[in-house]
Amino acid sequence: MSDKNDYKQSEEILRVIQEQTIMGIHIIQDNKIIYMNNTYEDLSGYSFEEIKNWDINQIMAPVHPDDRAFVLEQLQKKQRGDPDAVINYQFRTITKSGDEKWIDLYSKTITFGDKPADLLTFIDITEKMKAQKEMQETVYLYNRMSRQFKTLLDSTNDLVFLIDDKLRFILANKNCNIYFDKPSHEIVGKKITSCFSGFKNSKFYGLLKNTLKNDEIGTVIDKIILPNGKTLYFNARVFPIEQGLFWILRDVSKEKQYEEQLIESEAKYKEAFKLVTFFNNLFAHDMSNILQSIKSSIEYFGLFRNDPEKMGEFGDIVDIVKKHTDRGKKLIANVRKLSSLNDSMINVVPVNVSNVLKEAIDHLKTGFQERVINIDIEGLRNDFKVQANELLIDVFDNILNNAVKYTDPEKDVNISILISTIKQKSVPIVRFEFKDFGMGIADAKKKILFKKLYSENLSERGMGMGLSLVKKIVDGYGGSISVKDRIQGDHTKGTNFVLDLLGVNKDRS
Repeated sequence: MSDKNDYKQSEEILRVIQEQTIMGIHIIQDNKIIYMNNTYEDLSGYSFEEIKNWDINQIMAPVHPDDRAFVLEQLQKKQRGDPDAVINYQFRTITKSGDEKWIDLYSKTITFGDKPADLLTFIDITEKMKAQKEMQETVYLYNRMSRQFKTLLDSTNDLVFLIDDKLRFILANKNCNIYFDKPSHEIVGKKITSCFSGFKNSKFYGLLKNTLKNDEIGTVIDKIILPNGKTLYFNARVFPIEQGLFWILRDVSKEKQYEEQLIESEAKYKEAFKLVTFFNNLFAHDMSNILQSIKSSIEYFGLFRNDPEKMGEFGDIVDIVKKHTDRGKKLIANVRKLSSLNDSMINVVPVNVSNVLKEAIDHLKTGFQERVINIDIEGLRNDFKVQANELLIDVFDNILNNAVKYTDPEKDVNISILISTIKQKSVPIVRFEFKDFGMGIADAKKKILFKKLYSENLSERGMGMGLSLVKKIVDGYGGSISVKDRIQGDHTKGTNFVLDLLGVNKDRS
């Protein structure tokens, strides 16, 4: 009969264990642990093999010293079956690794093998107890400090907060209602990082952490994204206090807006001044080229004005002078036009390349009549059209003029122009390669050749302003320009200016 009872008792115990497998389970009888499930092993770090032979003192050793007497008393009562034993209570235990954990324990006396035993079931409530403690500390600090500072804080127009050393709000003044759209007591106990989007990436977060660490006053200006999604700029001052921080935020959004507008205006005025300087220099540069052509024609006329046989050429020279005078007038118009345009505002139309290039070559030869100029053109077709405007002639003029100017005056000028078509992402491109046999350009100067937009130094190789204009115009066309060595790796053998312009589809021309 006894065996049958023992079996029933064991069966009952197993059923209870199955119902409570998410809990740690112990059975203690005669001050020995006779059963322990895996959950307890995970919680304590001890295996059943380690503790099954422990005596009562060893069993009590992991219990926190402050809780040990009470836990031992209850264990003894349960093993005796005393009716006044406490069924549920909390205590602290020390794990095998030395961590302190809180345990919520339920226990009852059972009969096991005709003798009373203590069946213990428990769960880990460490995080719950920590949260309760933190909340109690926060509430305590709030109650202690709010009465002392509330009236003072509410008297200012600034946002004022008291923050603990975990960066949780302890107290906020009435302006919280304005900026947070909620009463101040609703943010008390919450972390700053949960109230402001992206706060950890702001300068304020670094300021608060630094003040906590170094115990020194700090100030900074930055923006905050408020809970309502609005972004404002604040001037923040932080003061260290006992167990926390005193944080004052002054709204400087309007001042910041005025400051940004002032900076933007200043930048515009500087840009305008640079543009005025640029176009003044541009005018002087290109006008000097035109005057040089007129001067050359007059000098040429002087060579044979007393020669009756050559007087017939006088009309040609007058035509040349007239042509360059017209170029001067056109230059003035173009400079005025450019001075009022941004790159993005340059209007383009289909332009016949052949006509413009031939006109530029004609300008070149009439402008340098004293030089022998040989120009070889390959790949030019009469139907080539690009997206450009009347300024394209100035692009060609500048490139060709530089080829003449920077070829040894004692040598003939040789220029090779190669024209081809390519496609970039299905867009037709007309590529011009202007190859000269002049002195070339060093690699260091190539990098800055097109960047001297506002340079006042026109003496250094003399092409700074002209090529700056070329770059400005070409960018406005949506094209590109670059410079390479004519012979790769040897800049002394001349240059190759590569000009890419957007082509025009035949069905759109």
